[in-house]
Formats: sequence, structure tokens, C-alpha cells
Amino acid sequence: MINQYIKKLELKYIQLHGNEDYEYIEEIKNINKNIKIIKAIGVNTSTDIKKTKKFSNADYFLFDYKSKIKEDLPGGNAKKFNWEIIKNLQITKSWFLSGGINEFNIKNALNIKNAYGLDISSGVEDKPGIKNTKKIRNIINVVKKYDEY
Repeated sequence: MINQYIKKLELKYIQLHGNEDYEYIEEIKNINKNIKIIKAIGVNTSTDIKKTKKFSNADYFLFDYKSKIKEDLPGGNAKKFNWEIIKNLQITKSWFLSGGINEFNIKNALNIKNAYGLDISSGVEDKPGIKNTKKIRNIINVVKKYDEY
């Protein structure tokens, strides 16, 4: 099913947040030669980082909060994990930081220098899927001021 959407929407990147495995990623890449796959890894402890080895065929990793609550979404919970776990991360693939990034902690996220990028979604929402333009503007202003220094 995902392959239909990739083709129909002419996607270049997809984020996988579920229980996908190496074989599933390989299947997507074999059918969609130019697709780049971002595999989300839920993080609570430094041991969780080792899961990246199971997804060597992913193009990027996204480190996100790993919920202990069954009812939580696999991503988009506006919760952060202990970013110190990845502050000096040494892996060969580029990676994104995600999980509860908002206008109040964005500077701390920006200080994690080896991150390829930041995924700022639920941190600018009033409730799941509902973005708040004021929060978006505020976070952009913090980033602009950060870049000035």
C-alpha cells in the first residue's frame, strides 16, 4: 500500500515510525529506487541507539521519544527524551532529533551539533495534528536569534 502513495505523490522521502524491519525497508527501496527512508528510533536509554544497526539500509535516522504508554502514538506525543544520550553520538548515517522540541527547549536542541536536522512537529501543536501559528512563529524567531550568535 505504501508503494502506491510513494508513486502517486512522487515522494522523495518517507519517515517510518512503526515496527518496520530491514526486509520491509528493502522492499520499499527495491520498488522505489530513488526514495530516501528516515527510520524513527524511539529512545529512552542509550541502549536504544543500538537499534540503528538493525536498519543499516535506512538513509537517515530520527531519534524520538519512546513512550512507555501503550495508548501513545509512535511519534507526535510532544514529549522529549534525555538528549544527553545522543549529544556525542557517533554513527555513520545522518540523523534528526525529534520529540517535544518547542520554543522553550529549541536552543538546547540546536546545541546538539552533530544532528543533521530537527523535526519540530508536535512541539508547535495545540493538540495532535493542530498546528499553532504563534508557536511556529515563536520557534522560528528563537532559531533566527540563535543563528545570529
